[in-house]
Amino acid sequence: EDVHSSGVAYDDGIDINVPLGFSFPFNGTTYTEVDIDSNGYLVFGTDPKSVYTNQTLAQSDKPQSIYPYWDDLNVANGGTIRYGTLGTGDNIHFVVSWENVPQYPSYGTFSLQVILYLDGSIRFRYDATSSVDGASGTVGVQENTTNYDQHSFNNSSTFDATKDILYTSILTQLTAVTPSCTTPSSQINMTTYNTTAYNSYPNDSTQYATLIQNYATDANLFGTGTVAQINGSGNPYGSNENYLSIFEGYIYLPTTGVYAFGVDGDDAIEVYIDDTLITGWYGGHGRANQAREIVNVFAYAGWHKLTYHHQERGGADNYYLYWQPPNGSLEIVPATQLFHCSAEAKMSIVKSSCTILDPVNGAVNPKRIPGATIRFAMEVSNTGAASATNVLLSDSLSSEFDTTSINNIQVQAGACDCLGVTSASNNGANGTADGVHPIVLDFGTVLGGSVATPTKECGYFEVELI
Repeated sequence: EDVHSSGVAYDDGIDINVPLGFSFPFNGTTYTEVDIDSNGYLVFGTDPKSVYTNQTLAQSDKPQSIYPYWDDLNVANGGTIRYGTLGTGDNIHFVVSWENVPQYPSYGTFSLQVILYLDGSIRFRYDATSSVDGASGTVGVQENTTNYDQHSFNNSSTFDATKDILYTSILTQLTAVTPSCTTPSSQINMTTYNTTAYNSYPNDSTQYATLIQNYATDANLFGTGTVAQINGSGNPYGSNENYLSIFEGYIYLPTTGVYAFGVDGDDAIEVYIDDTLITGWYGGHGRANQAREIVNVFAYAGWHKLTYHHQERGGADNYYLYWQPPNGSLEIVPATQLFHCSAEAKMSIVKSSCTILDPVNGAVNPKRIPGATIRFAMEVSNTGAASATNVLLSDSLSSEFDTTSINNIQVQAGACDCLGVTSASNNGANGTADGVHPIVLDFGTVLGGSVATPTKECGYFEVELI
């Protein structure tokens, strides 16, 4: 990386604190600045002193620290340390370069680089043509005194200057999704179910999944609707005792970065984002009046699928969802960020054809020759939850067909069966009349379905080849 900031030459054993230009997630905390030590390492928070003699990890006085190459590097005798923030948006990153910095007392010059990425990843790069060889340096990352990785310590056999070293973020990463509808509407769906027969509390996500499988059924349904926030109490559709709430929809995250999510409520609660379990407060408990089980994630700006489960067995009853966006404060997720998709139709079309008759072979193995009768099948499929009304499908034929011969127009329920169709239409409005071109097939209403069980109808017509 070409660091465009001005070069800064430091005296030996000096560190400076500089801004990163973005919030960098590290060990569950986000940082906006870092200490650069001339001896080849970075420290988050306060660096009590510069240490030129490299040691093994972990270092108790530098609990959150990054070591691209900790060694006795003497900038006072030459070389330059450069730093800068490069890129924009999701590609923003912070770079520190030690360029031709002599090792003390005089064992050659070292050139190396550390890059901090927006998602918490860390990359070390080395100039293999310099003297950097691992024989006298500490290389690694320390998140705290118990969670650290020492890649190399005074060992050239475990260090390869020709290769980058990449540390990926330990945070869950969430990529924006495409909503199931074109334009999500404000508020989030809330559905509740009767759990009177369930005499316990789910103590983990596995037990919660069993609870949902057994009780989130049509037979136990109290009701469904939309609410502005996950911030309240009570069952809008039934008893306030012994019920399960499932909130489903989308949360819109305005910027890319580290988000904290937490919950509060009575009783068991869990949160999924993009079908990934983010946090949960399980078992039977009362409200804490503050966010509990706070978890940091790295999320890209945009739409994210949100599912919130709440179980109430008895007594007090409430449910809350908290967040802390990048550079923001911990608060109840605002209503402006919660959305749902209203039921809509999702239509697709598949066109096929078959030869059913020809003037030479008749109906026995007919061929596509002049005078042959071709049957076209136009299958429409609805995988959306809502019905599609007034479904019309127009088709234009090429000049190889005698359009005056168009006949046997019909629409049937179910998937297309080009050779097997025999019955008349079960749909009263079939479309244009015989011999009318272009053909318009009138499917009327195509009921809602799902991806697993789409509703299908097939329109047929026949025409002769010229």
